[in-house]
Amino acid sequence: MPFEIIHYDAENSAFDAAIPELLRTVYVDAGFTAPAAVQKGFAIAEIKQRGKIFLALGGPKNIIGMIVVGSYENPYRQVATRDEAEMQLLATAPVARGCGVGEALCHAFESAALADGFQKAVLSTQPAMVAAHRLYARLGYTRNSMRDWQRADRPFWVYEKNLS
Repeated sequence: MPFEIIHYDAENSAFDAAIPELLRTVYVDAGFTAPAAVQKGFAIAEIKQRGKIFLALGGPKNIIGMIVVGSYENPYRQVATRDEAEMQLLATAPVARGCGVGEALCHAFESAALADGFQKAVLSTQPAMVAAHRLYARLGYTRNSMRDWQRADRPFWVYEKNLS
């Protein structure tokens, strides 16, 4: 499946409706996020506050993936410290899985993080996100269980990677 990765400017609104829908499909429909939790967190105005957004497009109006480059100042920061870029909301549409979209988005994240002066990347993932764990390991991320955390009854694992 051919696709391209673009930086989505926060002033743009062309994909504002499609982004939350992709996130609902990937996170809520798959059981990783409770429907009640997305009312605010997946609202486009909130997503745009997280940081730089990169989209994978499978056509002019077809979003098949996304990722956010967050920082310490991000209101949705989970574990990043001052010198770390935080990978957030990596999502690949089910139809595009296995086509390299997630890997391409991670590379876009890393390039943007380095360009912004970050030397390290961190992310939080859930234990059940096994396919994501395989991707992170393939890209050189390692789990740091000392930074794992929990929200309500849901555990999160932390992965890290030195970017330099």
